Parts: sequence; C-alpha cells; structure tokens
Amino acid sequence: MVHRTGYLLKKAGGERYIQVETILIFYKQEFISTGKHLLFENEAFIGHITVSDGEYLAKGLVVLSEEEKAELIRFLMLFTPPLYDPPASQFGFGIELDENLTYCEVVLANDLYEIWYDAKLTAKLYQDEHFRWKQFSGKRLQPSVIREITDRIEAHYSAE
Repeated sequence: MVHRTGYLLKKAGGERYIQVETILIFYKQEFISTGKHLLFENEAFIGHITVSDGEYLAKGLVVLSEEEKAELIRFLMLFTPPLYDPPASQFGFGIELDENLTYCEVVLANDLYEIWYDAKLTAKLYQDEHFRWKQFSGKRLQPSVIREITDRIEAHYSAE
C-alpha cells in the first residue's frame, strides 16, 4: 500500500513541490512502517529516502541542493503516516462451474467470507457457533461448490 503526500520546498528563488510516496506494509493484518519514501517532482522519480531508528539513507536526489535535501530529510524524520485499516484478507483460485473454469476469489470482510466469481460478488458465507458453514446471502450455491470453496478457505487459513 502506498500513502501519498507532498512537501513544499521554499527557497529565495521560488518553490518546489516534491511528491512523497511512502510504502506501507501489512504483515498478518498488522501495519509495519517501512520508512521507505519515494520522491517525485513533476511526475519524474528523483530518488528515495529511507528512515529507520533515527538514521536515514538517501539515494539519487541529484536535482536537489544540499539545503533542500536536509529540509526534506528533517520532514521525513518526523513524518508518521496515518493509521490505515489493513487490507481485506483475500485469495483466489480456479473452480469448475457448469463445465467452465471460473476465477473464484474469497474476501474476508466483517466476519463473512465474500465469494466473487470473475469479479462479481456472488454469495457470502459464514461459520455458525458449531463451525458449520452456512450461506448468508447471494446466489444459492450448490452444496458441492460450497464444500469445495470452504475446503479451500480452511486450507488457506490453516497454512498460515
């Protein structure tokens, strides 16, 4: 995931707007800050700065003066990206439906498993208090299809 912001460098001769794209990573639904900032000016990549434990590493940036680099580094040393919700847990696989191979995607959202066929929401599944699979809504799925999908869900999450 990328968080975009920017920084306006002001100098006696004028202003320069630097677009900052901060790379955000989620691991097992937990946010991890990479401290990696990609820098652009007028849509051209000009370099990157990585900040970690009060240290920094700057690469490229030849289009910036030493004063501009220092100002940008000070900004990024104090920068904290906003909190983001982790992306929905999802995975996909091919499934045969009516003798056609269909791409099935499972998205975990709000304690329900959304079932998407070829980018169209088809149904929602859940497990009851006895861990039995039930269909919550959507197009009625055949029991054999539900069994194949739920077997894939269980295999996917038991592998983590």
